[in-house]
Amino acid sequence: RLRVRWLQELTRRLADDLGGRLAASGVITAAEKLAHLRLTELVALSRGGPPPIDLDDRAATLAGPPLPTAFRLGPDDVIHPAAGRRRNRSATAAGEPAGGGRAAGIVVHDTAAALAAARDGEQVVLVTDHLTPELASTLVHLTGLVAETGSALSHLAILAREAGVATVAGVPDSRARYPVGAHVIVDGRTGEITVTEPATVGR
Repeated sequence: RLRVRWLQELTRRLADDLGGRLAASGVITAAEKLAHLRLTELVALSRGGPPPIDLDDRAATLAGPPLPTAFRLGPDDVIHPAAGRRRNRSATAAGEPAGGGRAAGIVVHDTAAALAAARDGEQVVLVTDHLTPELASTLVHLTGLVAETGSALSHLAILAREAGVATVAGVPDSRARYPVGAHVIVDGRTGEITVTEPATVGR
């Protein structure tokens, strides 16, 4: 799965680079429009072919409602929210243990707040929707990491484990369950998350 993740990241970088080059050469009007191409159209465009005549119309179409944090596609591409995975059978476990030991800290929901809290000398637990690669630079400021999606094999979970950050993945509704300002203990060995002090109203 780690190799697949690397392949996905390399593919994204290639797509970003190709979009930038096509936009710079005037083939498409904006790099972001590359996302509206079908695979066959993308291949043809990369080989010097013209863009689809309706590409601008596709890009102008308003997006639908945001996707659930975790979801699956049913028949006819119908989107269904997916239940969080709970591989750990313990009744007290909140998610999938991803390593990094056991740590306590105050909950934050974004990287800017994590950096600010760390500068103030607080132990910080970042609670997030996804284990995205962009969070890697924040790890040195964290004692704990909790995510709604992902697994112990997620690239960021591996980095967090190596950095000694207690990490639990696959926690359903994690941001709602652990609001900003709450004090929690994160156990990356068992997947257990314990609230030791609820969030202060207005914090």
